Amino acid sequence: MAKLIVTRDGGIVGEYPILKECLTIGRRPGNDVVLDHPAVSSYHAQVITLLNESFVEDLESTNGTFVNGRLIRKHALRDGDVITLGEHRITYVNELARSAGDMQKTTVLGKVTAGAGQPEAPAAVIRILDGASSRVVRLTKPLTTVGKPDEAVAAITRRAKGYFIVGLEGMGDPRRMSINGEAIGDQAIALKDNDVIEIGGVKMQFNLD
Repeated sequence: MAKLIVTRDGGIVGEYPILKECLTIGRRPGNDVVLDHPAVSSYHAQVITLLNESFVEDLESTNGTFVNGRLIRKHALRDGDVITLGEHRITYVNELARSAGDMQKTTVLGKVTAGAGQPEAPAAVIRILDGASSRVVRLTKPLTTVGKPDEAVAAITRRAKGYFIVGLEGMGDPRRMSINGEAIGDQAIALKDNDVIEIGGVKMQFNLD
């Protein structure tokens, strides 16, 4: 199980196991991880986790979110990454990913061709169908979120086997998310060319490029 270890001035403030898909970090009490410091925004950042992959995303904070000393907007987390918010340091620990990585290295060393050269998913786009002009969003990142937090939000992940979409828990009304008229649940669904996605009343189409 992945977790976040929060430290300040060299001492551990708390440990937070990642038990939900969307975990918020900020100064206000309503956050999953509360950091009581004026340099931290009310809702500063969020960690989104799908299967065994986690991403940290800055929520337009005043002072920014840093990972390993670099200012980021959205970042795919790796075991041991250090997120800095004000005077707090948050270490991302994912022993499962570490074990999987060690196993993969052992396999590759044992047989060079095993798992080598796995192709990436082909390029794809999301076309916004509503509105006067059609807008196109290219899916070039490991994770893209679509929707509005107060209505409905889904995450599209790019993997070697293709693109998958999942509704994010605690981010709006899951009943307002569908693919081809079928509700999107909390399980990842593989996307196919020409699938029509509706998120919070906005229709969009998934297309392989």
